[in-house]
Amino acid sequence: MKKMNFKKWIFPLNVRSITLLIIGVGLNVLGRFLSNLWSLPIWFDTAGTFLTGAILGPYAGAVCALVSGGGIAVFDFNSALYTYVNVFVGITVGVVFPRGDKISSYRIFGTAVSATTVSVVLTLPLNFILYDGYTGNVWGNALMDLVIDRVGLKSFAAVLGDGLVDYPDKMLDVLLTMSGIGIYQKISKKTFREITTMLFAVCFSIGLLCSGSITSVAAGVDVGADFVTSIYNTDDGLSSNEIMAVTQTPDGYIWVGGNSGLYRYDGVNYKKIQNSDISSVTCLYADSNDNLWIGTNDMGVVKYNTVKKSFTTYRVANGLPSDSIRSISEGKDHNIYVGNVSTLAVIRPSGVIGAFDFIEELKYERSVDAGDSGRVFCVTEEGLLFVLHDEVLAHRMSCSDANAYYTCVCIGESGDIWVGTSSNYIEHYRFYNNSPVLVGTVETDNLSDINKLSFAKNMGGICVCAENGCGIID
Repeated sequence: MKKMNFKKWIFPLNVRSITLLIIGVGLNVLGRFLSNLWSLPIWFDTAGTFLTGAILGPYAGAVCALVSGGGIAVFDFNSALYTYVNVFVGITVGVVFPRGDKISSYRIFGTAVSATTVSVVLTLPLNFILYDGYTGNVWGNALMDLVIDRVGLKSFAAVLGDGLVDYPDKMLDVLLTMSGIGIYQKISKKTFREITTMLFAVCFSIGLLCSGSITSVAAGVDVGADFVTSIYNTDDGLSSNEIMAVTQTPDGYIWVGGNSGLYRYDGVNYKKIQNSDISSVTCLYADSNDNLWIGTNDMGVVKYNTVKKSFTTYRVANGLPSDSIRSISEGKDHNIYVGNVSTLAVIRPSGVIGAFDFIEELKYERSVDAGDSGRVFCVTEEGLLFVLHDEVLAHRMSCSDANAYYTCVCIGESGDIWVGTSSNYIEHYRFYNNSPVLVGTVETDNLSDINKLSFAKNMGGICVCAENGCGIID
């Protein structure tokens, strides 16, 4: 039996190998960043690992994966926990990838299959620990949901979901590696000065691509673009035509709540969520930690984690002032503020519930909005606006028109405050020296008795819902 020569795993530390490692790390980090940014169906965070492992050997592939994990941890800590998987992928590629006259389509295909197998086997245990078996990728999760709905075998669905993401990912990595080998062979003939110049150009290009990607997302869509109107009712799977709340979670699903419960829309069908604690939904809120918060009329608040697929219920028995919920918003330090028919409540990330019962007038919060500034805005059933700063009452405000009252509030661009009224206008406030100053009003023409305002970041405007229609302030 032929013994493996581990000496061949060692790679030389010279300008060319270090340059390749830096490029490999850059490709991995950039690939993962773009995958998260654009919700790609692949991870794209092992292209550099494949390249260095194929050219320099198993140790180099492992080192590239290890260093890349540190870079990825800066913007995606959970993904960085899978670094050990990519380390073994790097070793596998370094061992299996064909070289010289051994290169063939069969062996290249075998490299992708081997890397995929290693990745799936090592990834699954951590998937079950972190995400209850789900992949953490919206495409893989969608396949898992489909298989679980049709077959019911979660372990089988987990393997298929992870394979759906991993195999195309590793196959693309192999193809990129083949191209990269040709480029490397040309680079290896360059001088030190030429190599460093090329390295600088690569780093500069990666920087431009990242900034350009962020800018394109920030630019959003044109509010003047055409929209297509679609009407959904009981013919499409809804049990009732009475809808109280709609929101979308980062995984792409649209959630619809009403008197008949909660529904998830996948672009084709509506599926009712079966949970005894979810009925008569009054409000929905998607936070920054992959949670969907469901407010109900008499069952408290239910938190649904869209990654782990787990439910957590908060009721009066857990510390809520009331089980009848009216509004939910996320504030500073991921605190969740809950407006209800009693005193404003806050649910800490730890699950501890607090109540603002020391503010006597703050009762029945029909509209709540919060932000990273530490301010929380609440409009009560009596039509008053309360402003809390670092959870201390800072301002109590009433409508500038004695014949009208406040109905709802939202935080707009740059922290400006927009307050809906029972009339046909919206008040616009801006903070100066920690004090709200009225900077103007916006007439809503025929729209009156405004019951909901929402800042649409991708459209750069305020969406307005009233008793007799809707519109947008751009």
